[in-house]
Amino acid sequence: MFFMSVAIDVVFIDRRGVVVGLVEEIKPNQMSSVFWKATCAIELPIGTIKQTETSVGDVIEIKAF
Repeated sequence: MFFMSVAIDVVFIDRRGVVVGLVEEIKPNQMSSVFWKATCAIELPIGTIKQTETSVGDVIEIKAF
């Protein structure tokens, strides 16, 4: 979160798209926990994790338009 100006939610996923970690409302200049199985981090607006009820073990599918 260095050089960011707003807080965000972050979803960490592995190469299969399985959620392996969640961090809600991480603030600028703050570091999150390390999720060793994660291969990707998805940065989202605050409240997205709670609103979508995302939890560890969920599968995220990313499709190109």
